[in-house]
Amino acid sequence: MRVAFKAIGALDHLVVAAGPAMGTWGAFSDTDMRGVRQKVREKFPVRRVGTPAAVGHAAVFLMTNPYVTGTVIEVSGGELLVGWVF
Repeated sequence: MRVAFKAIGALDHLVVAAGPAMGTWGAFSDTDMRGVRQKVREKFPVRRVGTPAAVGHAAVFLMTNPYVTGTVIEVSGGELLVGWVF
């Protein structure tokens, strides 16, 4: 990210990134996903599994804010506050 910012950001272009996200779109089997949802409900501050739309909202913010550059926004439902649950 820092290398990209220095190379591209200096040319007056935004440099942002969306990290990998866990969600409901096929990363886990149905059985595993039930366990994931239960752990998330118990541990995460938002008490639910993320959706592609949640990541999309962050991506739109990053792309439309002309002053945000060289950063990654964590879209994790607060997972960083409670630690990795898996």
